[in-house]
Amino acid sequence: MKFDLQQIEGLGSIMATDEEIAAVLGCSLSTIDKRKQSDPEFLRALEKGKATGRLSLRRQQWSAARGQPASGAQSAIPGNPTMMIWLGKQWLDQRDKRDVVTREDHQEFQESYLRAGSELIRAVRRGDDLDQAMKRFVVGVRGDDTNERDKTPSDIN
Repeated sequence: MKFDLQQIEGLGSIMATDEEIAAVLGCSLSTIDKRKQSDPEFLRALEKGKATGRLSLRRQQWSAARGQPASGAQSAIPGNPTMMIWLGKQWLDQRDKRDVVTREDHQEFQESYLRAGSELIRAVRRGDDLDQAMKRFVVGVRGDDTNERDKTPSDIN
């Protein structure tokens, strides 16, 4: 089966899935898989199209961020920032930054907080200097250094 490489490139540029390409070309998915493995020109056209699609999306995002119309835009319809964000996550590996806190991290913090709090209560009952006791509490909660718990109040600044 002969394929039009410009059509393959065009399908790649809109990030068409292999299933969608097969449907448009009127062939099976296995034909597309085999062609990608055995025909370097087919694969090159598809990859070039996908690269062009990613570049176009990135260009649209930059234009929207700058509040400018995209260069070479063929449509008067403004870009949709929500759609650009979603597509960026799907195709450009863009992600929201997250600080991941595991259950173990939470448990460890909880335990250190309880240990440090118990020590603070004991220090107050003993009549220790409150400023020094609070410093030990903070060190105990943060867990900056396991040896910090063994230091005397005068060792902690």
